[in-house]
Amino acid sequence: MTRLAGLGRLLADRFQIDAVVPQRDGSPELEAIGATVFRGPLLRFGAGRDKPAPCPSFGAYLAQIGFDSPDRLREVLDWWRKVLVSRDVSVLIADYAPMALLAAQGLRAEGWAMAIFTTGQGFGLPPWHLPSFPVLHPEVGEAEHSESVLLEIVNTVGRDFGLPPLAAFPEVFRADLSLVTSLPFLDPYAGLRRDPLVSPVQKITQAIGGGGDEVFLYFSTRELQNPELVAALADLPLPRRAFLPQASPEVATRLAAAGVMLESTPLDHDTIRARSRMLIHAGQHGSLCMGMFSGMPQVALPTDLERHAHSGGAQAAGGCLKLAPRGKSRDDFMQSFLTAYEDETAAHRATELADRLRADLPADFAADLRDRLRPACQAADVVI
Repeated sequence: MTRLAGLGRLLADRFQIDAVVPQRDGSPELEAIGATVFRGPLLRFGAGRDKPAPCPSFGAYLAQIGFDSPDRLREVLDWWRKVLVSRDVSVLIADYAPMALLAAQGLRAEGWAMAIFTTGQGFGLPPWHLPSFPVLHPEVGEAEHSESVLLEIVNTVGRDFGLPPLAAFPEVFRADLSLVTSLPFLDPYAGLRRDPLVSPVQKITQAIGGGGDEVFLYFSTRELQNPELVAALADLPLPRRAFLPQASPEVATRLAAAGVMLESTPLDHDTIRARSRMLIHAGQHGSLCMGMFSGMPQVALPTDLERHAHSGGAQAAGGCLKLAPRGKSRDDFMQSFLTAYEDETAAHRATELADRLRADLPADFAADLRDRLRPACQAADVVI
């Protein structure tokens, strides 16, 4: 939401901003830029799947969320096509929205003037021009469906919506420009892209390094269902501040009683940097980038393949300690947290990495993005 709101803000002086978000997500960031927010259809994991199985490639993930179902694709594609037409869309910016992209491609083929952009962090935005989705995780086994089968489903459904046949399955992400907001060592498709990466951090302070003595905790999904982790966080003998939007009342009560300062809303990066000496989180891409640009040591506890990949890249660059949570005891967590907190060498590496990352930032982030968007808009007969 933050990424889309930032891009929308660049165009708000020229366009009315519409935003489509799934039912389960909030949208205060988009509402803050004056966007008209619609609730749209959400591709979901197929019937009988309580949770997603590990996927060897992004193509396998697309199959899991509905690309193996012609009926579901037809339903969602029809919804997107009607919205794009009824709202007279001139610029589409899609983040994790392949069906919106397919609908836009079909309208463009019929002569509709529309600039099409994709955005996202590297893991969720594969290059569209590849002949197939690269296998990122061979250890999880083979995909349930071949890409040729999935491609045939897309092309069969797409014919009814004016979509020209796709030559390869990754073309579901075809766009005029891909705005991948990541860092090379976090991007699993590094070396395969045609468009340069965009900085994942738009605004930074001059100060580098943790400015306080607190440990900042951020867990946004089910990480705190691990009782050993909760016990370690409760017993950690360090000043702790946390934003835990999905914590159960029982966990929140326990942590608050143990002295953890619980925030009810997200904190801005400057406040976190000024108060914190170290970050502990689940290896989210945004958290990793914020910590690395701020020069703060981090401990990442990834629980899925995407966060494992990002945390591994950050650790290799000297930006965090990756700690797989499975099988860890309260004492294991405690020892790792305390060691990282006192590790002066890790703090020095984090500061050096922040210096290197900041050196590559554009002088004017907004102007740089506008310069990237403008040629593609002009080619699509859209003026910005």
